Amino acid sequence: MNKVLVVQFRADKSLEHERLCFHEHLDGLVEVTFVNAISENDRLTKELLDDITHIIYGGSGECYMGRESKDSDWLHHVYDFTDEVLERKIPLFGICFGFQLIAMHAGAKIMAKPEFEELGAFEMKQTDEARSDSLFSHLTESYPANFAHVETVVDFPESIINYGDSSMVECEAYRIKDENVWAVMYHSELNRQQMIDRWNLYSDQGNDQYDNGNLDDVFANLEETEGALQVLKKFVQLKV
Repeated sequence: MNKVLVVQFRADKSLEHERLCFHEHLDGLVEVTFVNAISENDRLTKELLDDITHIIYGGSGECYMGRESKDSDWLHHVYDFTDEVLERKIPLFGICFGFQLIAMHAGAKIMAKPEFEELGAFEMKQTDEARSDSLFSHLTESYPANFAHVETVVDFPESIINYGDSSMVECEAYRIKDENVWAVMYHSELNRQQMIDRWNLYSDQGNDQYDNGNLDDVFANLEETEGALQVLKKFVQLKV
């Protein structure tokens, strides 16, 4: 059975919720363990990788690559850890914040503009490159995905292959050329109810970054996105 390490970027109540969601979707398929990059960055060592077959960089409701996080000590540990992951060719999958972190590690930039924020379900349009990739080939040319982000990655380097866009943002999924690295900006680890639960957790803690003043409409707009969830499940079952 594959052994998957989920690297988390959380220090609030959403940390445990994220773990529960990954367990719900992946238990029985793979063995899942977790490490918190913020509070346990000293554990991000080469030795931690010795028994790991796949790695996931998760999302975050409190870290922002365009703000204070870019100068955090823990981020330097994560970048060094990512270098080792790439050196060993361990398959790596980024989700939301993980998408942004991996892209910036590769040389992309990030910006925060209200016109690029996505809260709710949006249609993804796949590129030809995505349709020929086994992780995405089960999806139709256009498919729904649930998003929650206020920062957007721009100026991607040539090494990043665009796997799809939405009506709002030009690149919402990618693979790094010649690497076992994929990432999606949408939440492939959450179903519709889990998205709502996550939002409510943020609201209970006073985090209004993802509250556009009309959450009832956002909740009504969310969709069941089984196709997006299957991307994650296909990743963790990749043969290595």
